[in-house]
Amino acid sequence: MPITANRDKVRLMVGDTSSSDPILTDDEVDYFLTYRTVLTPTGGTASVNVAAAAADAAGAIAAEYARQFDFSEDGQSFSRAQRVGHYMMLERELRSRSGAVAVPISGTT
Repeated sequence: MPITANRDKVRLMVGDTSSSDPILTDDEVDYFLTYRTVLTPTGGTASVNVAAAAADAAGAIAAEYARQFDFSEDGQSFSRAQRVGHYMMLERELRSRSGAVAVPISGTT
């Protein structure tokens, strides 16, 4: 079955495809899609930059994992830093494919 819904496209691009345990909520994905929707000057039709929305989603996932911490227990180590790095790299890749730029968070450079 072809993937036609923009929400599903974003989820596929960031690897958030588990319906039983999603990383982002539908509302969060929809927010990124709405943020990356522009109306064309003629006709008022909407155009969505799905790759830019996916880059925003990857950045949000990286930020969520960055809040978690690495730890060791019973001789095992659990590292979240690897996930943060993966999603940051994915965000950069998707952003370059989208032609969009990152929007800095207020108070940062």
